[in-house]
Amino acid sequence: MKLKEDVVKPSIKSKKQVKLERKKQKYYEKYAISIDEVNEALAKKKFKNNIKKKENSLFNNKKILKKDEAQLKSNQEKEKITKLETSRFYPFYFEQKKYIIAIVLLSLIIIVFTFLSVPALQYAVDFITEGEYLYAIYALLVLLAIEIGSNIVNGAIQTQIGRLNNNAAHNIRLDICSRVLNTSSSAYRKISTGEIVQRSSSEPNSFVLNISNAWLNFADFLRALVVVFYFFFLNVWIGTIVLLICIIDFILLRIRRKYRASRIMRSSLLNEKSANHITEFVRGSDDVKSLNLKGTMLSVMNKWSMARRNSDINLRDFESSTHRLINIFRDIMVMACLIVGVYFMWQGILSLSVLVVLIRYKDIPSNLSICLNSSMIGIQNANISALRMAQVYDSEKYPQEKFGTQDIEDLSGRVKFCDVVFEYDDVPVLNHISFEVKAGNTLGIVGRSGEGKSTILSLINRLNDPKSGQILLDGIDNKCLTEQSLRNIVSLVPQMPYIFNTTIRENMLYANPKATEEEMIDALKMSQLYDFVKSKPDGLDTILGEGGITLSGGQRQRLAIARAFLTDCKLLMLDEATSALDNENQEEIKKVIKNLKSKCTFIIVAHRLSTIVDCDEILVIDNHQIVAKGKHADLIKNCEIYKDLYMLEDGSK
Repeated sequence: MKLKEDVVKPSIKSKKQVKLERKKQKYYEKYAISIDEVNEALAKKKFKNNIKKKENSLFNNKKILKKDEAQLKSNQEKEKITKLETSRFYPFYFEQKKYIIAIVLLSLIIIVFTFLSVPALQYAVDFITEGEYLYAIYALLVLLAIEIGSNIVNGAIQTQIGRLNNNAAHNIRLDICSRVLNTSSSAYRKISTGEIVQRSSSEPNSFVLNISNAWLNFADFLRALVVVFYFFFLNVWIGTIVLLICIIDFILLRIRRKYRASRIMRSSLLNEKSANHITEFVRGSDDVKSLNLKGTMLSVMNKWSMARRNSDINLRDFESSTHRLINIFRDIMVMACLIVGVYFMWQGILSLSVLVVLIRYKDIPSNLSICLNSSMIGIQNANISALRMAQVYDSEKYPQEKFGTQDIEDLSGRVKFCDVVFEYDDVPVLNHISFEVKAGNTLGIVGRSGEGKSTILSLINRLNDPKSGQILLDGIDNKCLTEQSLRNIVSLVPQMPYIFNTTIRENMLYANPKATEEEMIDALKMSQLYDFVKSKPDGLDTILGEGGITLSGGQRQRLAIARAFLTDCKLLMLDEATSALDNENQEEIKKVIKNLKSKCTFIIVAHRLSTIVDCDEILVIDNHQIVAKGKHADLIKNCEIYKDLYMLEDGSK
C-alpha cells in the first residue's frame, strides 16, 4: 500500500496557467526568446522590460536590414541598367531538337485525347437517359481508354522533359564555368564564392525547369481551351459565361504576377548573400575558432539569415493571401455558372448530359487562366534566372583574360622584364622593374613583405598584366602568346597550393593527363614525397580530402612541386613553395633544382634566404624597386638590406 505522499495526482492546469503558457509561446515564436529565458524573466519580474529590449533589438536590426535592402535594391537597379542579354541561354534549351519534337507531338496527342473525352462522357450520359445501357458501357470504356492513354503519354512527356532539362542545364553550366575560369584573376578575387556557385550551379537548373514548366502549363492551357470551346458548341450562353470567368481570373493572376516578380528577385539576392556567408564560415571554420570569432560570425550570419527568412515569409504570405482571395472568387463564379446551368436545364434549354459535363469540367475556367498564368510565371522565372546567369557575362564585373595569337611549342625559358610598372587599385606595387634571367639559370627574389615579389611571378604567368612595360619570354612579349603556349611553358607553385579533393593520382593527372605511373613516381621522388605515398595502403589512389586536409603543409607543397615537375615546363616559378619544408627536405629540393637547371629555368621567391643562396642571381626588392642584384656572397658584402634579412634569419635559427 502506497503512502499518501507517493500518490501521483494528475496535473490539472488552471486557465491562468494555460493563458501564461500561450503568452510564453507567443513571445517565443515572435522574438526568438527561449522558454528558459521567459521563465527566468518572469521570476525576476522583468519580463516586459526584456521584451522591450528584444523589440528595440529587432528595431535596430530592421534599420540595418533596411540599409542592406537599399543596397540590394541599388545593385538590382544597376543590374537592370546593364541590359544584359538573357536570350543567350535559350539556344542551349532549344538545340535539343529531338526531345522538343517528341514533347510537342506527345502534347498534341494529349490535346486530342482531351477533345475526345468530353463527347465520350456526354454520349455515355445520353445513352443512360435513353436506356441504351450497352452503348453507355461502350462509351465509358472508350473514356477509360482515353484516360489510360493520357496517363501513358504524360509519363512519356515527363521522361523526354527530364532528359531535355539535364542536357540543357549541363551545357549551360559548362558555358558559365568556362566564362568564370576565363575571368581575369584580379577581378575574380573580388567576386564572392556564393555568387559564383549560385549562378553556375543552381540557376541553370532553375532556368531549364522553369521553361519546361512553362511549356507543360501552356499545353494544359490548350487542353482547357479545347474544353471551353466545346462549351460554346454545347451552349453559347454557358460558353460565354465560362470565357468571361477565364478572362477575369487571368487579369487577377496577372496583377498578382506583376507584384510577385520583384519579391522573387529580392529573395534570390538574399539567398545568394546568405549562401556566401555560410560558405565563408565553413571554409574558414578553423580560423573562426582560433580567433574566437564564433559570436561575430554567427551575428553576421544571423543578420543575413533573418533577412532571407523575412523575405521568404513575405513572399509566402503574399502568395498565400492572394491565392486565397482568387480561390474565393473562383468558387463564387463556378457556383454561379452551375446555378445558371441548372436554371437552363429547368427551362429545358440544356440536357442532363450537358449539365453533367459542366459539373465534371467545372474547374476548367480556373485551370485555363491558371495554366496560362503559370506558363507566363515560368517564362518570368526563367528570365530572372537567365538575367542572373547573364551577369556572369558582364564585361565589367567578369572581364575576360585576353591572350595573343602567337602559338609556340617550345621556348628556352629566357625571361626579361623591361621597365615594368604595376599598380593594384592605384596603389604602386612595382616601380620600373627591369632584369633578365638566362635560360637554365636560377633567379632568387627577396625582400620584405608587400614589396611585390609574388606580383613579379603573377605578371610572368599573366595572372596580372602590367600598367606599362614589357615582359619578354625568349624575346616575345607574353601578351602575344596564346594561353596554351604560355601555360605550357610556365608553371607557378604558390605558397599555399590548392590540393583537389580526390586521389594523389588524379591530382597529378590534372597537371598532365597523359602522364604514366612511372613519370608520376619520378616526379614524387624528385619532390621528396614518394616515401609518404608508398607508406599509404592505397598508394597513388589515396584520397586527400578537401584542400588536401589529410596532408601537412610541407606535404601539400611537395605535392604541388611534383605536379609542376610533371608538366615538363621550361620556366618553373616557386612562390615560397618550400616555406613549410624542414631543412632536410629543403636541401633535397635544392639538389633537384640544381640537377634540373639544364632543362628548366627557375625563379624562386623566398623569405628563407637559405633556399636561394645557390641561385645564379638574386634580386633584392625594396620600396617596390630593385635595389641590388648579384650572387649571395656579393650581396652579403655590398647590400645592407640583404645582409640584415640574412642575419635576421640566421639569428632566428
